[in-house]
Amino acid sequence: MSRSNSFSLDEVIRDPRAFFAVAKSEGDQQVLDAEGIFTLSYQKRNEKPDAREFLAKGASDE
Repeated sequence: MSRSNSFSLDEVIRDPRAFFAVAKSEGDQQVLDAEGIFTLSYQKRNEKPDAREFLAKGASDE
């Protein structure tokens, strides 16, 4: 299932485990629906944000 990051809902239903594996290894994946787009992303628990991401978004107020 490795390719661009857009999939149809039928493709995801056919092989959901592969879809999650691609999101984990290759980054955000999108599922195209007749009414919109779903996005699946993966982030390790307790992972520190990338420095570029931190600088772009700023610190959280937590």
